[in-house]
Amino acid sequence: MLKKKHFPTVLITVILFSSVYMSNTDINSAIVHNAHGHSFTPDDHALFIASIDQFHAVSKLVQASITNNNLTLAQGHADKAANLYFQNLMFEIAEKDQKAAEDLSMTVKSLQNITLSASSSSASALPEQQQQVNLLVSDIDTKAGEITTMTIRQQEGGLGFLDPVFGAISSIFGDKKDDGNTKLHSLRVAELVDMVLRNYGNAYAVSFDMTNMSNMAMTDGNSTMSMSSSMTDDNNSDLRMNQMNNMHSSAMIKGGNNMSKNHSPINVAEYQSAQALSAKALEVFNNELKPMTPDNESTVSISNLENGLIQLNHSVRDKASPMDIMMVVHTQIHPNLLEAFSIPLKPGV
Repeated sequence: MLKKKHFPTVLITVILFSSVYMSNTDINSAIVHNAHGHSFTPDDHALFIASIDQFHAVSKLVQASITNNNLTLAQGHADKAANLYFQNLMFEIAEKDQKAAEDLSMTVKSLQNITLSASSSSASALPEQQQQVNLLVSDIDTKAGEITTMTIRQQEGGLGFLDPVFGAISSIFGDKKDDGNTKLHSLRVAELVDMVLRNYGNAYAVSFDMTNMSNMAMTDGNSTMSMSSSMTDDNNSDLRMNQMNNMHSSAMIKGGNNMSKNHSPINVAEYQSAQALSAKALEVFNNELKPMTPDNESTVSISNLENGLIQLNHSVRDKASPMDIMMVVHTQIHPNLLEAFSIPLKPGV
Protein backbone atom coordinates (compact mmCIF):
# COMPACT_ATOMS: atom_id res chain seq x y z
CA MET A 1 0.00 0.00 0.00
CA LEU A 2 2.62 2.51 1.09
CA LYS A 3 5.37 3.67 -1.20
CA LYS A 4 8.56 1.84 -0.30
CA LYS A 5 11.78 3.69 0.43
CA HIS A 6 14.84 2.13 -1.14
CA PHE A 7 17.93 2.05 1.06
CA PRO A 8 20.98 -0.23 0.57
CA THR A 9 20.82 -1.52 4.13
CA VAL A 10 17.12 -2.24 4.23
CA LEU A 11 15.57 -5.50 3.15
CA ILE A 12 12.55 -4.54 1.03
CA THR A 13 10.85 -7.89 0.54
CA VAL A 14 9.36 -9.32 3.71
CA ILE A 15 7.84 -12.76 3.90
CA LEU A 16 6.10 -13.18 7.18
CA PHE A 17 4.28 -16.20 8.52
CA SER A 18 3.51 -19.07 6.19
CA SER A 19 0.08 -19.37 7.76
CA VAL A 20 -1.98 -16.96 9.78
CA TYR A 21 -4.68 -17.77 12.26
CA MET A 22 -7.85 -16.21 10.90
CA SER A 23 -11.06 -15.91 12.82
CA ASN A 24 -14.35 -17.10 11.37
CA THR A 25 -16.16 -14.04 12.69
CA ASP A 26 -17.91 -11.48 10.52
CA ILE A 27 -15.45 -9.21 8.73
CA ASN A 28 -17.86 -6.59 7.44
CA SER A 29 -15.88 -3.91 9.25
CA ALA A 30 -12.68 -4.51 7.27
CA ILE A 31 -11.35 -1.25 5.88
CA VAL A 32 -12.22 -0.82 2.22
CA HIS A 33 -11.83 2.29 0.10
CA ASN A 34 -15.01 2.51 -1.96
CA ALA A 35 -15.73 5.32 -4.39
CA HIS A 36 -18.69 7.26 -3.10
CA GLY A 37 -20.09 10.74 -2.72
CA HIS A 38 -17.88 12.92 -0.56
CA SER A 39 -14.85 10.70 -1.20
CA PHE A 40 -11.65 12.49 -0.36
CA THR A 41 -8.52 11.87 -2.36
CA PRO A 42 -7.01 8.82 -0.63
CA ASP A 43 -3.70 8.97 1.17
CA ASP A 44 -2.07 5.65 1.99
CA HIS A 45 -0.34 7.01 5.09
CA ALA A 46 -3.57 8.48 6.46
CA LEU A 47 -5.50 5.25 5.79
CA PHE A 48 -2.77 3.16 7.40
CA ILE A 49 -2.62 5.34 10.53
CA ALA A 50 -6.42 5.38 10.81
CA SER A 51 -6.38 1.59 10.50
CA ILE A 52 -3.86 1.45 13.35
CA ASP A 53 -6.20 3.71 15.32
CA GLN A 54 -9.09 1.33 14.71
CA PHE A 55 -7.06 -1.74 15.65
CA HIS A 56 -5.92 -0.02 18.85
CA ALA A 57 -9.45 1.16 19.72
CA VAL A 58 -10.94 -2.32 19.29
CA SER A 59 -8.15 -3.81 21.41
CA LYS A 60 -9.02 -1.39 24.20
CA LEU A 61 -12.63 -2.57 23.95
CA VAL A 62 -11.42 -6.11 24.68
CA GLN A 63 -9.90 -4.81 27.89
CA ALA A 64 -13.02 -2.87 28.87
CA SER A 65 -15.32 -5.81 28.16
CA ILE A 66 -13.37 -8.38 30.14
CA THR A 67 -13.02 -5.90 33.02
CA ASN A 68 -16.81 -5.67 33.05
CA ASN A 69 -17.05 -9.48 32.94
CA ASN A 70 -18.75 -9.38 29.54
CA LEU A 71 -16.85 -12.29 28.08
CA THR A 72 -18.95 -12.61 24.93
CA LEU A 73 -18.24 -9.01 23.96
CA ALA A 74 -14.57 -9.40 24.89
CA GLN A 75 -14.22 -12.37 22.56
CA GLY A 76 -16.06 -10.54 19.77
CA HIS A 77 -13.75 -7.53 20.05
CA ALA A 78 -10.66 -9.76 20.19
CA ASP A 79 -11.72 -11.55 17.01
CA LYS A 80 -12.36 -8.25 15.28
CA ALA A 81 -8.96 -6.90 16.36
CA ALA A 82 -7.35 -10.02 14.91
CA ASN A 83 -9.20 -9.60 11.61
CA LEU A 84 -8.17 -5.97 11.38
CA TYR A 85 -4.55 -6.76 12.15
CA PHE A 86 -3.99 -9.81 9.97
CA GLN A 87 -6.01 -8.57 7.00
CA ASN A 88 -5.09 -4.89 6.93
CA LEU A 89 -1.96 -4.22 8.93
CA MET A 90 0.46 -7.10 9.42
CA PHE A 91 2.37 -6.94 6.15
CA GLU A 92 2.45 -3.13 6.15
CA ILE A 93 3.96 -3.15 9.63
CA ALA A 94 6.42 -5.85 8.60
CA GLU A 95 7.71 -3.59 5.83
CA LYS A 96 8.55 -1.02 8.49
CA ASP A 97 9.63 -3.28 11.35
CA GLN A 98 9.52 -7.04 10.97
CA LYS A 99 10.18 -7.68 14.67
CA ALA A 100 7.25 -5.44 15.65
CA ALA A 101 4.98 -7.30 13.23
CA GLU A 102 6.02 -10.67 14.66
CA ASP A 103 5.54 -9.48 18.25
CA LEU A 104 2.13 -8.01 17.48
CA SER A 105 1.05 -11.22 15.75
CA MET A 106 1.82 -13.20 18.89
CA THR A 107 0.10 -10.59 21.07
CA VAL A 108 -3.07 -10.60 18.97
CA LYS A 109 -3.24 -14.40 18.95
CA SER A 110 -2.74 -14.47 22.73
CA LEU A 111 -5.53 -11.93 23.16
CA GLN A 112 -7.87 -14.14 21.16
CA ASN A 113 -6.87 -17.28 23.05
CA ILE A 114 -7.33 -15.71 26.48
CA THR A 115 -10.77 -14.29 25.71
CA LEU A 116 -11.81 -17.61 24.20
CA SER A 117 -10.68 -19.60 27.23
CA ALA A 118 -12.19 -17.07 29.65
CA SER A 119 -15.71 -18.01 28.56
CA SER A 120 -15.20 -21.57 29.79
CA SER A 121 -12.99 -20.83 32.80
CA SER A 122 -14.04 -20.71 36.42
CA ALA A 123 -14.78 -17.40 38.10
CA SER A 124 -11.64 -17.75 40.19
CA ALA A 125 -9.47 -17.73 37.04
CA LEU A 126 -10.96 -14.50 35.68
CA PRO A 127 -8.78 -12.01 37.64
CA GLU A 128 -5.61 -13.57 36.25
CA GLN A 129 -7.04 -13.52 32.73
CA GLN A 130 -8.01 -9.88 33.15
CA GLN A 131 -4.45 -9.08 34.19
CA GLN A 132 -3.08 -10.90 31.15
CA VAL A 133 -5.41 -8.97 28.86
CA ASN A 134 -4.29 -5.69 30.47
CA LEU A 135 -0.65 -6.52 29.74
CA LEU A 136 -1.38 -7.53 26.14
CA VAL A 137 -3.43 -4.41 25.43
CA SER A 138 -0.73 -2.27 27.02
CA ASP A 139 1.77 -3.86 24.62
CA ILE A 140 -0.52 -3.10 21.67
CA ASP A 141 -0.88 0.47 22.93
CA THR A 142 2.89 0.96 22.98
CA LYS A 143 3.55 -0.60 19.60
CA ALA A 144 0.62 1.16 17.93
CA GLY A 145 2.00 4.49 19.12
CA GLU A 146 5.48 3.66 17.86
CA ILE A 147 4.21 2.58 14.44
CA THR A 148 2.05 5.71 14.12
CA THR A 149 5.00 7.96 14.95
CA MET A 150 7.19 5.99 12.55
CA THR A 151 4.69 6.42 9.71
CA ILE A 152 4.29 10.15 10.33
CA ARG A 153 8.05 10.63 10.16
CA GLN A 154 8.23 8.50 7.05
CA GLN A 155 5.57 10.68 5.46
CA GLU A 156 7.51 13.80 6.41
CA GLY A 157 10.61 12.66 4.61
CA GLY A 158 11.67 9.14 5.41
CA LEU A 159 13.22 9.78 8.83
CA GLY A 160 12.44 7.89 12.00
CA PHE A 161 13.00 4.14 12.07
CA LEU A 162 15.14 4.14 8.90
CA ASP A 163 17.55 6.68 10.38
CA PRO A 164 17.82 6.55 14.19
CA VAL A 165 20.24 9.47 14.33
CA PHE A 166 18.04 11.90 12.42
CA GLY A 167 14.99 10.46 14.14
CA ALA A 168 16.53 11.25 17.54
CA ILE A 169 17.40 14.79 16.42
CA SER A 170 13.83 15.25 15.18
CA SER A 171 12.43 14.14 18.53
CA ILE A 172 14.72 16.56 20.41
CA PHE A 173 13.84 19.63 18.38
CA GLY A 174 10.23 18.65 17.79
CA ASP A 175 8.40 17.37 14.76
CA LYS A 176 7.67 20.00 12.16
CA LYS A 177 3.94 20.55 11.83
CA ASP A 178 3.87 21.41 8.13
CA ASP A 179 1.28 21.31 5.39
CA GLY A 180 2.03 17.61 4.82
CA ASN A 181 1.09 16.81 8.41
CA THR A 182 -2.02 18.95 8.15
CA LYS A 183 -3.19 17.00 5.11
CA LEU A 184 -2.22 13.70 6.73
CA HIS A 185 -4.20 14.26 9.91
CA SER A 186 -7.19 15.85 8.19
CA LEU A 187 -7.46 12.79 5.94
CA ARG A 188 -6.88 10.61 9.00
CA VAL A 189 -9.92 12.23 10.62
CA ALA A 190 -11.89 11.68 7.40
CA GLU A 191 -10.93 7.99 7.41
CA LEU A 192 -11.89 7.60 11.08
CA VAL A 193 -15.26 9.24 10.48
CA ASP A 194 -15.91 6.87 7.56
CA MET A 195 -15.06 3.99 9.89
CA VAL A 196 -17.63 5.32 12.35
CA LEU A 197 -20.24 5.22 9.59
CA ARG A 198 -19.32 1.66 8.58
CA ASN A 199 -19.37 0.36 12.14
CA TYR A 200 -22.60 2.17 12.93
CA GLY A 201 -24.13 0.73 9.77
CA ASN A 202 -23.06 -2.75 10.87
CA ALA A 203 -24.43 -2.11 14.36
CA TYR A 204 -27.89 -1.32 12.99
CA ALA A 205 -27.79 -3.71 10.02
CA VAL A 206 -28.17 -0.81 7.60
CA SER A 207 -28.71 -2.13 4.09
CA PHE A 208 -26.86 0.68 2.30
CA ASP A 209 -23.44 2.33 2.41
CA MET A 210 -23.58 5.11 4.99
CA THR A 211 -20.34 6.60 3.67
CA ASN A 212 -22.07 7.26 0.36
CA MET A 213 -23.66 10.68 0.58
CA SER A 214 -25.99 9.94 -2.33
CA ASN A 215 -27.74 7.38 -0.09
CA MET A 216 -28.69 10.03 2.38
CA ALA A 217 -32.45 10.61 2.25
CA MET A 218 -35.09 11.62 4.75
CA THR A 219 -38.65 10.39 4.27
CA ASP A 220 -41.69 12.17 5.62
CA GLY A 221 -44.91 10.57 4.44
CA ASN A 222 -44.74 10.39 0.66
CA SER A 223 -42.05 13.04 0.30
CA THR A 224 -38.36 12.25 0.10
CA MET A 225 -35.33 14.53 0.28
CA SER A 226 -32.19 13.22 -1.40
CA MET A 227 -28.73 14.68 -1.71
CA SER A 228 -28.18 16.41 -5.03
CA SER A 229 -25.55 14.83 -7.24
CA SER A 230 -24.55 18.30 -8.41
CA MET A 231 -22.67 18.78 -5.16
CA THR A 232 -19.89 16.46 -6.20
CA ASP A 233 -19.70 17.95 -9.69
CA ASP A 234 -19.10 21.51 -8.57
CA ASN A 235 -15.61 22.40 -7.43
CA ASN A 236 -16.68 25.67 -5.78
CA SER A 237 -16.38 25.06 -2.04
CA ASP A 238 -18.63 28.01 -1.09
CA LEU A 239 -21.43 26.68 -3.29
CA ARG A 240 -20.95 23.18 -1.85
CA MET A 241 -21.17 24.57 1.67
CA ASN A 242 -24.37 26.49 0.89
CA GLN A 243 -25.95 23.45 -0.76
CA MET A 244 -25.15 21.21 2.18
CA ASN A 245 -26.37 23.75 4.72
CA ASN A 246 -29.64 24.12 2.82
CA MET A 247 -30.04 20.33 2.66
CA HIS A 248 -29.32 20.04 6.35
CA SER A 249 -32.06 22.57 7.17
CA SER A 250 -34.49 20.83 4.81
CA ALA A 251 -33.73 17.45 6.34
CA MET A 252 -34.28 18.75 9.86
CA ILE A 253 -37.71 20.03 8.84
CA LYS A 254 -38.67 16.79 7.06
CA GLY A 255 -37.22 14.60 9.79
CA GLY A 256 -39.39 16.17 12.47
CA ASN A 257 -39.32 14.38 15.80
CA ASN A 258 -37.48 11.40 14.35
CA MET A 259 -34.22 13.33 14.75
CA SER A 260 -34.33 12.89 18.54
CA LYS A 261 -35.40 9.28 18.86
CA ASN A 262 -33.02 6.68 20.28
CA HIS A 263 -32.49 3.38 18.51
CA SER A 264 -31.13 0.18 20.05
CA PRO A 265 -28.25 -1.43 18.08
CA ILE A 266 -28.54 -4.97 16.81
CA ASN A 267 -24.79 -5.61 17.09
CA VAL A 268 -23.41 -4.18 20.35
CA ALA A 269 -19.76 -4.85 19.50
CA GLU A 270 -20.01 -2.85 16.27
CA TYR A 271 -21.82 -0.07 18.12
CA GLN A 272 -19.05 0.11 20.71
CA SER A 273 -16.49 0.26 17.91
CA ALA A 274 -18.35 3.23 16.40
CA GLN A 275 -18.28 4.93 19.80
CA ALA A 276 -14.55 4.38 20.22
CA LEU A 277 -13.78 5.60 16.70
CA SER A 278 -15.86 8.77 17.03
CA ALA A 279 -13.97 9.55 20.23
CA LYS A 280 -10.67 8.91 18.45
CA ALA A 281 -11.60 11.23 15.58
CA LEU A 282 -12.27 14.04 18.06
CA GLU A 283 -9.01 13.25 19.88
CA VAL A 284 -6.98 13.48 16.65
CA PHE A 285 -8.69 16.76 15.82
CA ASN A 286 -7.89 18.26 19.23
CA ASN A 287 -4.31 16.99 19.45
CA GLU A 288 -3.16 17.18 15.83
CA LEU A 289 -5.44 19.28 13.64
CA LYS A 290 -6.64 22.11 15.84
CA PRO A 291 -3.09 23.32 16.62
CA MET A 292 -2.38 23.34 12.85
CA THR A 293 -5.17 25.75 11.89
CA PRO A 294 -3.90 27.10 8.54
CA ASP A 295 -4.94 30.76 8.95
CA ASN A 296 -7.43 33.07 10.58
CA GLU A 297 -9.82 32.64 7.66
CA SER A 298 -10.34 29.03 8.72
CA THR A 299 -11.44 29.89 12.27
CA VAL A 300 -15.15 29.51 11.54
CA SER A 301 -14.82 26.20 9.68
CA ILE A 302 -12.46 24.86 12.36
CA SER A 303 -15.02 25.73 15.03
CA ASN A 304 -17.81 24.16 12.96
CA LEU A 305 -15.72 21.04 12.41
CA GLU A 306 -15.09 20.72 16.12
CA ASN A 307 -18.79 21.14 16.84
CA GLY A 308 -19.58 18.50 14.22
CA LEU A 309 -17.18 15.99 15.77
CA ILE A 310 -18.60 16.69 19.23
CA GLN A 311 -22.12 16.26 17.84
CA LEU A 312 -21.08 12.96 16.25
CA ASN A 313 -19.83 11.72 19.62
CA HIS A 314 -23.06 12.74 21.32
CA SER A 315 -25.25 11.27 18.58
CA VAL A 316 -23.45 7.91 18.68
CA ARG A 317 -23.57 7.90 22.47
CA ASP A 318 -27.31 8.65 22.41
CA LYS A 319 -27.95 5.91 19.82
CA ALA A 320 -29.33 8.29 17.21
CA SER A 321 -30.77 6.87 14.01
CA PRO A 322 -28.26 5.96 11.27
CA MET A 323 -29.74 8.75 9.11
CA ASP A 324 -29.06 11.29 11.86
CA ILE A 325 -25.46 10.08 12.07
CA MET A 326 -25.09 10.47 8.30
CA MET A 327 -26.53 13.97 8.54
CA VAL A 328 -23.89 15.05 11.06
CA VAL A 329 -21.06 13.59 9.00
CA HIS A 330 -22.11 14.70 5.53
CA THR A 331 -23.42 18.17 6.38
CA GLN A 332 -21.22 19.22 9.31
CA ILE A 333 -17.95 17.30 9.39
CA HIS A 334 -17.09 16.71 5.74
CA PRO A 335 -17.87 20.19 4.39
CA ASN A 336 -15.88 21.86 7.17
CA LEU A 337 -12.93 19.52 6.62
CA LEU A 338 -13.02 20.66 3.00
CA GLU A 339 -13.31 24.30 3.94
CA ALA A 340 -10.67 24.34 6.68
CA PHE A 341 -7.98 22.15 5.14
CA SER A 342 -8.73 22.23 1.40
CA ILE A 343 -8.84 18.44 1.16
CA PRO A 344 -9.37 17.53 -2.50
CA LEU A 345 -12.23 15.27 -3.51
CA LYS A 346 -11.58 12.22 -5.63
CA PRO A 347 -11.89 13.00 -9.35
CA GLY A 348 -15.25 12.07 -10.82
CA VAL A 349 -17.20 11.67 -7.55
